[in-house]
Amino acid sequence: MKIIVAVSGGVDSCVMLHQLASTSKHELVVAHVDHRLRDDSEVDARFVAALAEAYNLQFEQTTLDLDSGSEASARAGRWDFLQSIKNKYSADTIATAHHQDDVIETMLINLLRGTNRKGLTSLSETAEITRPLLHMTKSQIYEYALQYHLEWVYDETNRSDTYLRNRIRKYVMPRISDSQHSKFLEIYNNLTKINAELDSALAVTAQTLSPETNDATPRIETKHFNQLPDKLQRELCAHWWQQLTSSPPPDSLQLERMVEALAIDKTGNVYQLANGVRLKVYREYFELFRI
Repeated sequence: MKIIVAVSGGVDSCVMLHQLASTSKHELVVAHVDHRLRDDSEVDARFVAALAEAYNLQFEQTTLDLDSGSEASARAGRWDFLQSIKNKYSADTIATAHHQDDVIETMLINLLRGTNRKGLTSLSETAEITRPLLHMTKSQIYEYALQYHLEWVYDETNRSDTYLRNRIRKYVMPRISDSQHSKFLEIYNNLTKINAELDSALAVTAQTLSPETNDATPRIETKHFNQLPDKLQRELCAHWWQQLTSSPPPDSLQLERMVEALAIDKTGNVYQLANGVRLKVYREYFELFRI
């Protein structure tokens, strides 16, 4: 199996890389994203490049020029790069270093922001994304790193209260008991299974609304789509989005905009959505495409 390993240089990704490199089962490519959110971020890039060389692995990196320092823009740019490297090497999957504490933090963040069913399981594994550390807590990751004498870099922005995730990590996570921790993971595991079943049913419904095409562009019959219940319309839009982009589903505002655009059903209209996605309305169908 060929895996694109997303390595930031932090302890989590360094432990993940060590574990993956310790087995001869996989062909690995190390990928690093310099978000330019710190003046000294190039230090991390040099560290990861040296780490890849020490493991005798191929290395790819990019620097993002973000219009804003938001978590959303950074995440979108990161996933676009990782997907492009996956395509370049015809890799099977992308590996990220998310762990159990990340799962709970993300659940809390998405609850506060007002999430759909996918928001509570957004860090689950898919056919395109593997997360080898989901069985480990943060403390177990540190124990592993110390046991194998690993080196890593520390991102000073993790101390800042600017980001919601940091505030949850500093002020909420330490107050969650072991039993509450286990309950969060139980909810996560149950919802992951439920979502997989729902997604399978959605795929069948989506296929009945999509005329046969010669490419991967989702084309959907507008008449039948507009007869569906509002919530199902949103679920289908999220399904088609992921089918097109292989990225996390859009937020509720993007889904609302898609559904409203299709309710107008004005032939020739083109709507610009997030992450380079466009929606174009034709006489009898609409399509999603990416520029």
